Amino acid sequence: MPKSNKTNEVEQLRDDKKYYGEYGKKWLSNSDITQLLNDEQQYGVPVTETEAMIRGRYFHQLVLEPKKAKEFFIWEETETRRAKAYQEYVKDNNLSVVLLKKEADEVKAKADWFMSPDNPKLKNNKVEDVSWHDIINGFGVKKEEPATGKIFDHEFKGKADIVTHNMIIDLKSTADIRRFPNRVRWENGLDTQAFIYHTLFKKPFVFITIGDKQKQYSDGEIYYDLGIHFVPDEVILRGKKKVLMALQTLENLKKPDYKKSVIYTENLT
Repeated sequence: MPKSNKTNEVEQLRDDKKYYGEYGKKWLSNSDITQLLNDEQQYGVPVTETEAMIRGRYFHQLVLEPKKAKEFFIWEETETRRAKAYQEYVKDNNLSVVLLKKEADEVKAKADWFMSPDNPKLKNNKVEDVSWHDIINGFGVKKEEPATGKIFDHEFKGKADIVTHNMIIDLKSTADIRRFPNRVRWENGLDTQAFIYHTLFKKPFVFITIGDKQKQYSDGEIYYDLGIHFVPDEVILRGKKKVLMALQTLENLKKPDYKKSVIYTENLT
C-alpha cells in the first residue's frame, strides 16, 4: 500500500538537513512565529547561533539522539576562542561558534545526570504511579518526532523532543528554573510553541526545565535544578492569539516595502 503524502512528509522531516533546509521551508515553524512577533524586519534572516543555543542543541542531542552527538563539532586544541587556530577552524567549517572541550564536558555531565536511572528527581516523582524517568524512556516513546498540519489555513511543522502515548514533552535548559514560569508569561515563543505543538500532536504539552548550573547537596552528591511544568489551557489560548497576530504580520509582509517601512509608535508613559 503506498504511503500517504503526510506520512512521507513526516519521514522526510526526520532528516535535520531537510527539516531546517529548503525542503522544510514549505512549512511555518514556531521559530518563524517568534521572529514575526519579536522583530518582523528580521523575518527570513538566518539566525546566528550563540554559545547558549549550541549548548542547548548539544544537550538535546546527547539526551535524544546520542548517535548524532558523536558528530558534534567540539574544539579540543585550545581553551580559548581567541586562538587563531580556533578562528580559522570556525571559518573553514562555516560555523559561528563551536563548543570548547571544557564546555562540552559540562553539557555532557548534565545530560548524563539527567538520563541516569538513579536520578532521584526523575525516579522519585511520578504521574499516575509512573516515574518521569520511565515516562521519558518508556516503550513506544518517540524522540525528535516531526509532525505537520494546517493552523489557520497555513501549513505548519514541528519536531517534538519527546512524544509519549498521552503527552508531548519539551526539554529546556535554563539559567534559573524558578524564573521559567515568568518567561512563559512574558517571552514570545514559549506559549506559541505550546499551542502549535498541542495542535499538531493533539496532546497535552509539558515543559521540563533543567538548570545550567551544577550543584551539590550537603553530602556532596551532584545535582541540577529540575522543573516540570504542565501547560494549562490559558497558556495555550494566549499562544493561539499570538500565532494569529504573527500570521497577520506575515500577511502584511507581502505588501510592497512593508518590512522597510516599519516604525515603532508605542505611547510613552
